[in-house]
Amino acid sequence: MKNIFAAIDIGTHTARLLIATVDADSMRIKDIAGSRNYIRLGEAWCNEGDVVLGDAALERTVLAIKAFSEIIFGFDVCSVRAVGTGILREASNREEFLDLVSKRTGIRIETISGEEEARLSAKGVASALGLGDDPFFLFDLGGGSTEFYLQAEGRSETTSLPIGAMRMKRRFITEDPPDRRSVEMIESYVEECVSKALGHMKLRKSTVPPVIGTGGTVVALACINKGLNISQISRESVNCLPLERIRVDGMLEEFASMRLEKLISYKGLDAQRAEVIIAGAAIVSTLFRLLDKNSISVSMSDLLDGLILESHGGKRYER
Repeated sequence: MKNIFAAIDIGTHTARLLIATVDADSMRIKDIAGSRNYIRLGEAWCNEGDVVLGDAALERTVLAIKAFSEIIFGFDVCSVRAVGTGILREASNREEFLDLVSKRTGIRIETISGEEEARLSAKGVASALGLGDDPFFLFDLGGGSTEFYLQAEGRSETTSLPIGAMRMKRRFITEDPPDRRSVEMIESYVEECVSKALGHMKLRKSTVPPVIGTGGTVVALACINKGLNISQISRESVNCLPLERIRVDGMLEEFASMRLEKLISYKGLDAQRAEVIIAGAAIVSTLFRLLDKNSISVSMSDLLDGLILESHGGKRYER
């Protein structure tokens, strides 16, 4: 019988579960089950002061993990690895928060660095898309941060920047719908952060390899563009979907003109992602421009896949 593995990601906006097996020959993942809950830890963000995760955030996280546990118990899972990303790296009461979660759920969450998150995401993407040694540039847009991974010319580079969709929404968007100035402020902030990072990675526009985007916002934009309903979204239907710059710019303009109550019912957009889709689309639009790309590929496979692969005993993904 094949070994079955479970991976959990506790992020800034969502908690996610993947249960899967791994083909030992191809090192490809076969999904068995998965789940997602919106835990909205990013509500703890404000413009000044420490990030403190409150009781409501704790309850949402505990309920999400308990729901995941019920799913996991339905399978003969040989290992469970749970990691914390995004806001959990910054919360001043992180250890107390995670201790309470562990005591109430029996699952211990390991907080990983942004660089480790980038590496694991790249491992999952490379396996799912069959990239091998091909050069690529990956960005993983989350609620609290965006991770970057470059594979090119026999080297790899990773970095993590504080430009997540929920973080940008909480910092810059105060009106519904947002005024144009709010969106421009997000774009300006992202440009400043990313331009410096690209310089440190020694990456110029003329040398950017094929770009792959992952993360909830990127997947949502690709699915809306493709006309997929939420029930049709899966790794099989999403991986390798193209996403064009002109379409992202158009969606950003459309979304920014809509009130949240209309966005919630937008076809293909999860109602609980609607709150951050404008900020997220502004980030993606800016990345297109900075990387000088007219089209990217999208991957739904990501960090969770990388965790599964390493639980299986696959080699660390590094060059």
